[in-house]
Amino acid sequence: AFPHIPLRPEMPWGISYYHKPNAFLLLFMCLFSFAMACFRDPGVITPENVDEEVTRYEFDNVIYADKDCSTCKTARPARSKHCAVCDRCVARFDHHCPWINNCVGLHNVRWFILFLFSHALICCYGGVLLFYILIAVLMDEKLYDMYVRDPKLGVIKVTHSHAIRWTIQKNPPLVGLCFGLNAIGVVLLGFVIYHLWLAGTNVTTNESYKWKDLKRRNKRLAMEKAERDGGRWKDHEKQVVNSYSSG
Repeated sequence: AFPHIPLRPEMPWGISYYHKPNAFLLLFMCLFSFAMACFRDPGVITPENVDEEVTRYEFDNVIYADKDCSTCKTARPARSKHCAVCDRCVARFDHHCPWINNCVGLHNVRWFILFLFSHALICCYGGVLLFYILIAVLMDEKLYDMYVRDPKLGVIKVTHSHAIRWTIQKNPPLVGLCFGLNAIGVVLLGFVIYHLWLAGTNVTTNESYKWKDLKRRNKRLAMEKAERDGGRWKDHEKQVVNSYSSG
C-alpha cells in the first residue's frame, strides 16, 4: 500500500502522507512489546526466590493448597503453575503463549497485553487505511464518471457493483489484505478485551479454567445427590468463592 501514500492529499478523499510515519511508529510499538513479552522473565520460581513468592499470595485451599511441585520438588506458591512446555514453575501463571514462545506470568503480563493491543491496533489501522486507499484509487481513476455496456440495459454509468469488481481485479493483494487485516484485528481486539477483563477482576486465564472445572464438578455432584436424596440440585450445590477475584 505504500506506493499509494500519499495519494491526492489535497482532495477530500485523498490519503495524507502522515500515514507512513504512523505505520513505522506502530511497527516499532509492536516489535518493542513483542520483545518485552518474549524476553522478560515471566516470574520463574527458583530456589533463590521461592520463599519470597510463597508469601506473595495466601492459599485459598480451594484451587490452591500448600504443597510442593511434583516436578520441581520445591514449594509451589499460590497462583503459580508448572508449565509443561517451559518445564518451570511460574508465579501468577496465566498461560503459555506460543506466539511469544514464553509463559505469561506475574512480571510480563502487562507487556503481553500491550503486545496484543499494539497488534490489534496496527491490524485495524492497516485494514481501515487500505479500505480508504481502495476508495481513493477509485476516485483517482474517475471510475464513477465512466460508462459501461450492459448486455441487458445497454450503456449505463458505472455502479458500485462494477466498481467493486474492478477493484478486486485491479488490486487483489490490497483487497485481500484489507479483509484479512480487519478480520485479524477484530479477533485480536477480542483477546485484548478478554485479558483486560481478567486483569480488572484479578483473575488469570489458568484460574478461570480451574474455576469453571470446579463449578462443573460441584454441579455434577449436586445433581447426583439430588437424584439420590431428592430436592433441587441447587440446594445441594457446594458454594465456592474466588478470594483472589475483585469482580
